[in-house]
Amino acid sequence: MSGWIGDKNDAQAVYWYGIYSLIVGWGSALLWNELKSKSYAALYYEGFVSRFFAYIPVGMCWIMISLFDSPFTRTVFKDLVSLSVMGPFFGHWYAWGLYLLNLENEPSLDYYLAGGVWFAWTIFEEIVQIVLLPQVFDWIDSAATVENDE
Repeated sequence: MSGWIGDKNDAQAVYWYGIYSLIVGWGSALLWNELKSKSYAALYYEGFVSRFFAYIPVGMCWIMISLFDSPFTRTVFKDLVSLSVMGPFFGHWYAWGLYLLNLENEPSLDYYLAGGVWFAWTIFEEIVQIVLLPQVFDWIDSAATVENDE
């Protein structure tokens, strides 16, 4: 996987992580909207909410940096990226644990398959963060800012 996303320079890693954050954040919102009537998705509600809060602010701030790059927006972006780590490394696991606790009340194949999907999705997100975030933080700390002199 590192050959796919790990061979980027720092600016490309920021671009990739910004696009990834928008896709995962808003994609989770769309997926939740489609699946909320299914009980196996309703049990994983906290996982969807964790993705909303972990990724949508990062994606929106990435757009803001693309338009208004300054030391202040870099600081905000760094804080949001730092907080986004808590999604896959805490919030999603918490949601998955709650899902497993409720699984004993709903023992059917759909619940076990959905639990496997939630598990794999979280592992994928962790791998993406482990590969990309060191480069993202390097870019935030060392790249020159573009400030408007108007």
